Amino acid sequence: MVLVCEIRPVVGCEHWRQFDVRERVRTVAPLLAERLPLEAVIVRRLDSQHQSMETIVVAAAAGSLPPQIGRTPCSEARFKRLASWVKAGKLLHGQRIKRSGELAMIVPEEIEGEVLAGPLQSPDGPGGVLAFLASHTKSFKEDHLHFVAELLEPCSVTLENDRRMHVLTPLPSAP
Repeated sequence: MVLVCEIRPVVGCEHWRQFDVRERVRTVAPLLAERLPLEAVIVRRLDSQHQSMETIVVAAAAGSLPPQIGRTPCSEARFKRLASWVKAGKLLHGQRIKRSGELAMIVPEEIEGEVLAGPLQSPDGPGGVLAFLASHTKSFKEDHLHFVAELLEPCSVTLENDRRMHVLTPLPSAP
């Protein structure tokens, strides 16, 4: 828990509760990398209308190019399984070996490295996923899991605020 207490002033709730999740994640990723063995942070939203996962932002921790992840279509059964996992609220931790289950849907197989993923809740149901990719030669430890678990609620708020902002932002009218 010392890790959480040390970093909270740097990346506390005020950083996550902003409206633009893209800006927040890009700002916070380098700060998180000071305490986590981090290569990249990924935020994905569950899209029940299209039964898919939409990548909202992928932010590199320190100077490297972040992996590119687009929209991931899901079968009805896989989407329901992913939504159930988000509702359950449990962290997933996958080692460097081949990913399966929910982790395989969250982070594509071609992206190497250890993954730590947490569910993001929404008032309307499952909101999305906050995933962390470890640097190639490093691993997440028990303290890191506790720290990430504490980030889930404020990041859930940010993702929901971002969704609402985009719903409320009027589209430009056609000429």
